Amino acid sequence: VAKTTVRGKTRFVAEPPEKLLSTLETLQTQIHKSLPQLEALYNKSEKKPKIIFYEGDTAVQKVYDDTLEVKPEEILEWNTDAYFKFDRHKVDPHYIDKRVKLGIKAKRIAGKGSGWDTKHKRYDIAELSETVVVPKDIFWPEIEVNIYGNKIAFLNYAENMSVIIESQAIAKAMRQAYQLSWLGAQTIEEKV
Repeated sequence: VAKTTVRGKTRFVAEPPEKLLSTLETLQTQIHKSLPQLEALYNKSEKKPKIIFYEGDTAVQKVYDDTLEVKPEEILEWNTDAYFKFDRHKVDPHYIDKRVKLGIKAKRIAGKGSGWDTKHKRYDIAELSETVVVPKDIFWPEIEVNIYGNKIAFLNYAENMSVIIESQAIAKAMRQAYQLSWLGAQTIEEKV
């Protein structure tokens, strides 16, 4: 569509359909020129961690979607009870079913009295999960942390945002920290 002015009034006139091709060529040329800058922004280097930040109503769900897309063998989780406020946080209540359908296992550390303790721990086998429950007074976070593949995700329910860090070295270190946390949580659970 072209815009012209006739006697002080704006008129819109249809351009020939061939004009679409020249517009597309111009756009493609501009993209090719901008590609180096776009790739630099994308942080293509394998040596630098890739960081993706989400905010808003669907920020938390973006991480869950990513876990299903990556399809890791296992997700290591420090869980929050906020997960169960599905409507408030726009979280898919069928996420666990989808994870199970893909054969993705989960290890969970959760607080006593949380939905993970009262509802899900008894379904660990069906949910391909292993859940350790620790006293609420030492573990009741407002965020969740997931470690999967080469990624670590922080799901901040309190502020409707999430961050995914993709780095082999950072994921390896976080797995080690999780293993220590898991062993400690099992020890505490046995005493309770």
